[in-house]
Amino acid sequence: MALLAAGCGSSVSPDKACTDLAAAFCTEVSNCAAPLITLGYGDVATCQTRLKLSCLPSLMAPSTSATPDKLDSCAMAVDGAMCDAVYTRNTPAACVPDPGKLANGNACGDDAQCSSKYCKKPANAVCGVCGDKAAAGGTCSVDDDCQAQLKCANGACAAYVAVGGTCDASHPCAQPNVCKNGVCAVPQAAGQTCTAMAGDFFGDCDQTKGLVCPPMTHVCTAAMFAAAGQPCGLVNGALVACAAAGHCKLTGLMGTCLAAAADGAACDATNGPDCMAPAQCVNAVCKLPNPAGCM
Repeated sequence: MALLAAGCGSSVSPDKACTDLAAAFCTEVSNCAAPLITLGYGDVATCQTRLKLSCLPSLMAPSTSATPDKLDSCAMAVDGAMCDAVYTRNTPAACVPDPGKLANGNACGDDAQCSSKYCKKPANAVCGVCGDKAAAGGTCSVDDDCQAQLKCANGACAAYVAVGGTCDASHPCAQPNVCKNGVCAVPQAAGQTCTAMAGDFFGDCDQTKGLVCPPMTHVCTAAMFAAAGQPCGLVNGALVACAAAGHCKLTGLMGTCLAAAADGAACDATNGPDCMAPAQCVNAVCKLPNPAGCM
């Protein structure tokens, strides 16, 4: 009944709105940074199915401003967004939630419940507290803690630096650009010589294309992806990651991919198995978001 009520007065049903939004979002991410889809979900279809698992409950959240019409408008805006907007967190106006009814400090599970339009959640949590997003220079833990077009860098919200600008850990380049010798530069393409960086498999290769800088060749090469049970890590000189939210259980430089844990199954945020979004590893169990359960 609650789901039906969420669609009252709307020109689209909750199911259609969530289907449209999931399709638009997953397609946009695939177009702009396809490796993220492979890493997180395996394929676009799975991405769409998973995103609906959080979308539908958000429409039933207490005190929410979310409506099927609002979500469908967001889907249309995402459909026409450019990759530069994705890379710099330039959220389409149609996708910014309207203020909800909960004041700062109240428990929440979705941004649209909050009058501030932001539900701040700790790592590996599905519930949080309504609060304000930080301006440039403000403290943050994740990018979402920052206002639009800002990135969380070294614990503080910072503006993106354009090509030719000075960069460091606190002054991030806008993807796909990279910080090279203290200056934001265009990344190296496939087949070009690359410079490896400490603790970073990508080096100065284009991460949005899934290019890595293997330590044995120093040539930008497409990362390889492995399914559950297959070898991962540094395999025969190639860098292999686990697909579909898998976890690479390493023994030295090479390991084996662990499949993502099912919703409701046991998980370990440090050692694996991981959860597939939107599920989070809460108290060692993969838990799907349900804003109604956060009150």
